[in-house]
Amino acid sequence: NFGWLPEDPSIVECVLQVAIKHFKSDPDLQTRSLANILWSLATLRFVPGDEFLQAFRERALIELREDERFSDQGLCNTIWAYGQLGVNPGTELMSEIASQLGARVTNFPTQGVTNSILAFATLGFWPDEWVVDNYRAKIVEMYYSTTISDIDLTQFFQANYLFEKCSPYGPLVTDPQMIEDMLSAWKRGSSKVVISQFHREVSDTLTNMGVPHEIEYITEDGLFSLDIALKGKKLAIEVDGPSHFARNDRKLALGQTRLKQRQLEGEGFAVFPIPIFEWDYLEDAQQKSDYL
Repeated sequence: NFGWLPEDPSIVECVLQVAIKHFKSDPDLQTRSLANILWSLATLRFVPGDEFLQAFRERALIELREDERFSDQGLCNTIWAYGQLGVNPGTELMSEIASQLGARVTNFPTQGVTNSILAFATLGFWPDEWVVDNYRAKIVEMYYSTTISDIDLTQFFQANYLFEKCSPYGPLVTDPQMIEDMLSAWKRGSSKVVISQFHREVSDTLTNMGVPHEIEYITEDGLFSLDIALKGKKLAIEVDGPSHFARNDRKLALGQTRLKQRQLEGEGFAVFPIPIFEWDYLEDAQQKSDYL
């Protein structure tokens, strides 16, 4: 909750070893332990290792199949965390979670619906058709019965876009008024652009190389902003700062970063990310030009 990660990584590893033991051997484990620990790791942008993920997966499957003890919030937090970390735990666990989400979605608050459906889209996992149909019905019911925030409308837009482009089911939302509201919320959020020093350095290097480009190029349909687009080419350069990566492994891109790449690829762009951990090792203008 504090967003604080110990500087000494051995502290976190020690905590995770305790968690692994808890998952494997504690008969009285409560499912909120599973959901809260994974949620916390996602909030801290800490991608755990394979041993933890395997222990979590095995115990979560037991709980889902035998007792169905996950609360609605616990289910939503678990799938949200996987999406944020960019970790797909595999078809077996994803299918179990999706089935229970589909069966319970009628009871979810707006945030639970948006977080879970966007996680499916982020991970490229398409549930069974009946699950998608239940989500569609819930989305329409919410839209006409409650006020939906811009954040939730934006998440609906992102999920709807990828379901339409990539899933076998087509769009989640077909109501024209809701589509208009989602699009308006998305564009309001997308217009808030901050150009970093890192961003400017890459642009300046391209200029010195004589490469025509645009900063924060807006796609023709007005939906997406590219950090840098080469003029006359369907080629996007994304400059990815520290927040795009796991805090314990800066080479691991997180879910939101992968989500944007998939969205741009859906627009027909070839996407070339420039991670800050690679750029920072370049010592002078010549090395930066050579890199690009």
